[in-house]
Amino acid sequence: MTKVDIGAQPIIGPMPVMLLTCGDLDHPGATTIAWTGILASEPPVVYASLRPERHSHGIVQEYGTFVLNLIDDATVRTADFCGVKSGHELNKLAFLGKKVVPGPHTGSPMLADSPVNIECRVRLVLSMGSHDCFVADVVAVHAAERLVDAQGGLNLGRAGIVVWANGSYTGLGTSRGTSGHSLSGYDEPR
Repeated sequence: MTKVDIGAQPIIGPMPVMLLTCGDLDHPGATTIAWTGILASEPPVVYASLRPERHSHGIVQEYGTFVLNLIDDATVRTADFCGVKSGHELNKLAFLGKKVVPGPHTGSPMLADSPVNIECRVRLVLSMGSHDCFVADVVAVHAAERLVDAQGGLNLGRAGIVVWANGSYTGLGTSRGTSGHSLSGYDEPR
């Protein structure tokens, strides 16, 4: 396969698209981010990268907490609106008539109709040039009851999660296998 050097670019995809909410119920901030992910599982640590000029950036700095709200088909229009409108101009969630509830562990607003809300407490901030990376401890995860099985496991396959790829929101396709499926049919090494 022949390759073409297209220069240094931040290309990884698809990426999760989430609505980051912050502040409190009286002064909520909301912005859509795709530059987010997991840094560690024990303890659970995530990151969210925001441009300093974003309204929510200052709110996260002030409060030291935020919520990552997963986006599904029902919330993708909310996410898009919150990603292109500035919180400097209006309270986006109030304008859209979105219900938010306080996170029980952080007080940060959680989008009520998001299938999964991840409450986070900022551990440190790394300046990375165009963005500041907020490294945060996950303090709680709240999932829609329909996504939790009898053993308490989370089934995101039922959530209809939307991701970001090349400038568009897209759904996830069908499963291509599960963890460890590649081992079937192979003899164990001796």
